[in-house]
Amino acid sequence: MIEKIYIVWHKQEQRDRLISKIESMFDIPYQAIKGPNGNDIEFQKMIGSSSGDGYKYKPVENWKLTDGENPITYKEEDYTWSKYDNMALQWDGDKRSRDHKYGELASGIAHYRAWKQAKKDGVKKALILEQDADIKSEHPVKIKQFIDTVDDFDVMYVGNCIASVGIHREVCRNIVEPNFLYCLHAYILSNKGIGKLVEEFEDNVCVADEYIPAKFENRSDRVHPSLRHLKNNLKVYAIHPRIIKQLEKDESGSSTEFSEYYR
Repeated sequence: MIEKIYIVWHKQEQRDRLISKIESMFDIPYQAIKGPNGNDIEFQKMIGSSSGDGYKYKPVENWKLTDGENPITYKEEDYTWSKYDNMALQWDGDKRSRDHKYGELASGIAHYRAWKQAKKDGVKKALILEQDADIKSEHPVKIKQFIDTVDDFDVMYVGNCIASVGIHREVCRNIVEPNFLYCLHAYILSNKGIGKLVEEFEDNVCVADEYIPAKFENRSDRVHPSLRHLKNNLKVYAIHPRIIKQLEKDESGSSTEFSEYYR
């Protein structure tokens, strides 16, 4: 069973929305874990150096796999859905064709903070929810059913980006062993999985959506070249089709992409 829920957030209104839903639908303790602000000058200065959290922000190097300049970017105060769409078109949907953005690094660190807290709490099963997870009243029962079906895992994707699902094999009805998955708005970690994720992230800070697949993906062409040195030691399953969806970006107001590039 899930012992605790961790909310990864950076916008207070979305945190409060999710807390309200959790309190009405789950009878489980929860904790909100705030991520750093990628647009904060002090955070940007910490990248690659010791921080107040007692670890180093050491981003993965050589992230950009193409030549030429980075596409245009906007700052958080300029957020609109149409501008996000414009940025996505310029990098052709491939975030590896440009450098990391500070907001993406901040998002990865937010997930890392949740993993660290879950490890400190000693929970056996933790549900991690990003602030834009669109949870519904039927989700608690459905999640329990799947956990009871497959209990031995490190990571269980409860939500994912449909287009990124690569199925290695079907384990049982609606549970698959994926080749590659993107999106971390809803996933479950076992205590073993928490330990495996925490041990390498400090020296490989990146978008958590890329970090986790690099630790279970066996087809090296899907893994970013700068992450292929990571231990391939995660036992990962995914509920497919997904249970929990994300809010649309124009509703969630996610500003992760609205920050400067890390060079």
